[in-house]
Amino acid sequence: MIERDHEGNPIRLPSKKLNRLEFFLILAILIMLSFIAYIFLSFHAREVARGNDALTENTAESVAKVNSNNGADCPVDSCPGGDCIHKVGNQYVGYYDSVGNKILSYPTKGYNSGDTMTIGEKTYKGRPGSMVLRVKTGDHKIQMDWISREDLE
Repeated sequence: MIERDHEGNPIRLPSKKLNRLEFFLILAILIMLSFIAYIFLSFHAREVARGNDALTENTAESVAKVNSNNGADCPVDSCPGGDCIHKVGNQYVGYYDSVGNKILSYPTKGYNSGDTMTIGEKTYKGRPGSMVLRVKTGDHKIQMDWISREDLE
């Protein structure tokens, strides 16, 4: 049975097609949602990189504490300490290797995840993958700083 209006004409159902305005509004909403998702993912990636670098610093400090007897001796793995070749002035100097989880006498390739690293109040800047952690021990203190791999060569 066909429904009819009060004049007897068949009632047409509305078209199921999108008109141009609806199409452009939907497109604009999708573009805005994509932009918001991009901003969120970029922010999230930056925060994850910052967290990775902070975790690396904490791990390096723990390794240095164990190796150097809480900052009294040389932090370099399998170094007996005393007047070793790693002593510079009144401090011992080593470089953290994030892959082997060791402190070595020479710097490895850069491994920072983010472009801004912070240790305490000091902020370091460098391209991701270009910085290494230098560990200094002596006088029962452990100091760390991010240094550019290129500066060491």
